[in-house]
Amino acid sequence: MKRQLKVILLIMAISLMAFPTFAQDDTGGSMNPGTITVVGTGSASGTPDIAYIELGVESRSEDIATAFNEANSTISIVISAVNGVGVASEDVRTTGLNIYREGPFDRNMGDQNASYVVNNQIRLIVRDTSTVAEVINAAVAAGANQLYGLQFGIDNRDTLESDARADAFANARERAEELAGLAGLTVGDVVSISEYSRNASPFNVSNLAQADGMGGGGAVVEPGNLSVTVSIEVTFAIGG
Repeated sequence: MKRQLKVILLIMAISLMAFPTFAQDDTGGSMNPGTITVVGTGSASGTPDIAYIELGVESRSEDIATAFNEANSTISIVISAVNGVGVASEDVRTTGLNIYREGPFDRNMGDQNASYVVNNQIRLIVRDTSTVAEVINAAVAAGANQLYGLQFGIDNRDTLESDARADAFANARERAEELAGLAGLTVGDVVSISEYSRNASPFNVSNLAQADGMGGGGAVVEPGNLSVTVSIEVTFAIGG
């Protein structure tokens, strides 16, 4: 019996030597003490080179056909006006056409006290941001009485994104070196890197119908600057 027990213990010892164990963290997962993972964020700014304008025409009449025809006729004049100040026909798109009834309905009187409202809304792409105010003024002069919003953007963000990405990587390495230094370690080569977010911050001017400058000498518009933000996750090797 003792001889058999010795044989079993010998086999177990050989098995442990052939298959080494791995250290585990508190959650039971495998530890990788030779790396450090950080998130870096970078940004870059640029001048907008494109603008998007939402505007339209609203007409009211007791006769639905009159309201409808008036809205459509006026929006056609508006489109011709913005074409005349540099907005290409392919950069004009209808985004809404709505008809609704206003006023109470009387079963005895029918719709005699009702009026009808027609909204025709378009979206303009302005590729020369220096003409945005001129485009808005031309549209209003031609009959546009609804201005829903204005947004500036950057048509090609590749260069800005590259600059922001480089800034994010530098930020990631700086963070890794700071953390490693606190632990008395040094940062080595990159083990892995991934980009998980890109965000452009557009400049919006909403509710232009109430914006300063619309009532007197026309629209006053300043495009300002736009920023692009990139975040990356980088894993570095570390050593003592």
